[in-house]
Amino acid sequence: MDNGIKKPKKKAVSPINGQPVPDPGPGRPKGMLNKHTAAIKDAFRLAFEEMGGVPALVQWGREHPTDFYKLVTKLIPTEITGVNGDPISTVNKIIIEHVAPTKNDHS
Repeated sequence: MDNGIKKPKKKAVSPINGQPVPDPGPGRPKGMLNKHTAAIKDAFRLAFEEMGGVPALVQWGREHPTDFYKLVTKLIPTEITGVNGDPISTVNKIIIEHVAPTKNDHS
């Protein structure tokens, strides 16, 4: 029977030493890469520089334009937003003007 009183949750206990398990921390801040992702990106950046950097990439892109543009399209953001992250809005305006016929008009 539920009388509206919440029972305190039991603290998790380690099966190894029988001690209470600490609560999890706040986690990684939003936008911060985890250690492995940051290390891999850094390794690729270093390899890019070792292989000739931008000039080498330009040369490869000229020799393999299809592959180059396939890679470029993967770097384009997949989510597009308006100002300050708001949804994109469009305004359509139709203007109708009356123009008097001229002597050269054939009707």
